[in-house]
Amino acid sequence: MTANLSSIEKLVSETLAALDEPASETPPSPETTFRERFYEMIVLALGSLFAKSPTAGQMYDRTTLNRLTAGMDDTDSANLTRRADDWLRIEGIFTQTEGQKSYFLPLATLAVLSNEVSGILLGDLYEKILRRYQAEMPSDNLRRNTRKLAAHFLILRKG
Repeated sequence: MTANLSSIEKLVSETLAALDEPASETPPSPETTFRERFYEMIVLALGSLFAKSPTAGQMYDRTTLNRLTAGMDDTDSANLTRRADDWLRIEGIFTQTEGQKSYFLPLATLAVLSNEVSGILLGDLYEKILRRYQAEMPSDNLRRNTRKLAAHFLILRKG
């Protein structure tokens, strides 16, 4: 997959439309993979931290985690959250404050999130997605678009 401006612009427009869709009545399908949920976690964590930049903060609140892990057993949910935190930190997508469960965004991540696409900063879009997840169960389209945004972010960050 290659990220180009036109594909990101289209995805941003589709995501903004998906934010206005009605809430899903059901949690994600049990067939939703760890990878798919992980991609959602990337966007939600970045949305949370972008809103607080340059100060450190928590990545997720309980409501957000419950929306992400709905339908998973407790062991799988805990494993997903722990592994995602580790991977994102090791990859340098965010940095953990020494000895705390508090995180901040390094400049390379802030640079990607500060790109304006279709009239909105990517970080602000991620924050809007986070607020929607916090308010109600996201639509299936919003979940799919959130995963695609995570893939684009990873490509853009690597340059």
